[in-house]
Amino acid sequence: MISAALLWPTYILIVGSSAAYANSVDDASERTAQYEAISQALSQATNQAQTIIITDRQTKLSAIFTDIENTSGQGVVLSGVTVKRGASAIDPVQVQGVASNRQSLAEFKNRLETISYVESVDLPIENLAENQDIIFTISVTINNEAL
Repeated sequence: MISAALLWPTYILIVGSSAAYANSVDDASERTAQYEAISQALSQATNQAQTIIITDRQTKLSAIFTDIENTSGQGVVLSGVTVKRGASAIDPVQVQGVASNRQSLAEFKNRLETISYVESVDLPIENLAENQDIIFTISVTINNEAL
């Protein structure tokens, strides 16, 4: 009986500690579940953001192709449009084609310059050396902020 009385505080301490540890385990399990749910939600949000960014880039590139094609006009036949995206911006766009004459080529250059996000249009002078059936390459610099 005396030994039971002496061991009683130890028993209470062990039972109390066990309950505290059980509560700590439950709390840790709950926090782990919350962390996993938050981690999964964050991963989904990241994927959605990447999809939005990719869609936005594709839309911008599509607009460039469409606008250049729409400005070609009569007397200009496009054979290629090359768009390269740098780390943070679109590199100058290379437009290749054949113009029926100098006048058509000059008018095409002027129409390109009217596109709101076009910063500059470089038509090398050697492209104007011929009178007819002019094979050309024009470099179009894009203002990425305006796109």
